[in-house]
Amino acid sequence: MDKNDYIKYKILKVIDNYLETNQRQIAKLVGISLGHCNKFIKEMLKDDYIDMCRDIEYRKRRMIYFLKPKGKNKYIEYCYQMLDKFEKDFDNAKFNYNEMLVVLEKLDHTFCLDDYTRQDILYDMWETKKKGGK
Repeated sequence: MDKNDYIKYKILKVIDNYLETNQRQIAKLVGISLGHCNKFIKEMLKDDYIDMCRDIEYRKRRMIYFLKPKGKNKYIEYCYQMLDKFEKDFDNAKFNYNEMLVVLEKLDHTFCLDDYTRQDILYDMWETKKKGGK
């Protein structure tokens, strides 16, 4: 998933979670400029992921957006991609943590939690091991 797909995912998420959302609110919630939001909205309208209608209660020209079935499917696809990415990142972090514990067991290091947190000690020990020290 590249940066543009991630932004589209966030826009679809905002549209799915907030009823009667306009472009200004979407841009603010996603954290992008209004111009970028407009560009992505136009792409998603063209791809038939979302649709818009005029807000009748509001007198100015104001559009609200909602997901179409194709957009809902794309949102779910992006969710699966995000879950897959987070699962890989979690597995990698878990592996590195277990590797550091093995190093600590071999060094028979005792912890002094008053001076450092456990993660700080593990990181210091890991860096020492990588540099070739004891």
